[in-house]
Amino acid sequence: MNLNHPLPKGNMEGEYLFYFQNGKIEMVGDYLDGQKVGEWITYDKEGNILSKENFKVTQ
Repeated sequence: MNLNHPLPKGNMEGEYLFYFQNGKIEMVGDYLDGQKVGEWITYDKEGNILSKENFKVTQ
């Protein structure tokens, strides 16, 4: 899995895209203060959607 966003020294923030070695997107979603938030979508190696999950901010 490759990542398009450098890992920060603090908490993860913003949109993150994870890629298969073939260059297609494996997973996409947002982090806020190190937590997954909003809709996260997971794809198979052909680009078909496998799942969609929604995450809420916890304190």
